[in-house]
Amino acid sequence: GLPMGGTAYTIAVANEHGKPCLAIDLNSEHDASRQTVRDWLSTNAISTLNVAGPRADGSGAIYARARSFLEMLLRPDPDEAGTRYLFNHFRKDHMAQSLGIEIIDIQDGRATVRMCVEQRHCNSVDIAHGGALFTQADYAMAIASNTRGFVAVAINASINYIKAVKGGLLYATAVRVSESRRTASYRIDVADTTSTIVAIMQGTVYHLRDAIPGGPLDTQDQ
Repeated sequence: GLPMGGTAYTIAVANEHGKPCLAIDLNSEHDASRQTVRDWLSTNAISTLNVAGPRADGSGAIYARARSFLEMLLRPDPDEAGTRYLFNHFRKDHMAQSLGIEIIDIQDGRATVRMCVEQRHCNSVDIAHGGALFTQADYAMAIASNTRGFVAVAINASINYIKAVKGGLLYATAVRVSESRRTASYRIDVADTTSTIVAIMQGTVYHLRDAIPGGPLDTQDQ
């Protein structure tokens, strides 16, 4: 929508002083494109970035969404030869996309994903739906369990809900606990921005013989 409050004031001040200014609508796929903003930063040789916008009390989860976008914008690109294929593969997860779950980090046997709890994630008593938290934790486990390059699928998962969540950012981190030739176990902690754990999942995956498309073990295009 049209800039208001702090956003409109910042635009006016920037124009008055001849400073480059870019207004981002987080609801617009084009405006909120990482590449769009990076191109603007490069074109204008930005070295110091000042961020302003509407007050949190007037725009719901705007603080969490803005922080999430800035973290995504400033995060280094994944290693081309290491985990980029996993980023590309799991960004195609339709359920994760529909809930706005983002990949933060991928390492061997470990992965962290982030979700900003909004109204669409809440149940009838206005707290985060257990299904949303389960999906976030399951997504983290899926990524962590596929870092060997072969497809792994969940065969068991259970979750304990520890604390109710009404909004803000949640981080789910999956860590491999044990592994055999065909199975592996994971613990997934879901925590808020203060590192308070709100849910814990335990899961087991089964390793298939199929290589992840585009990964180092994929020989179809070689």
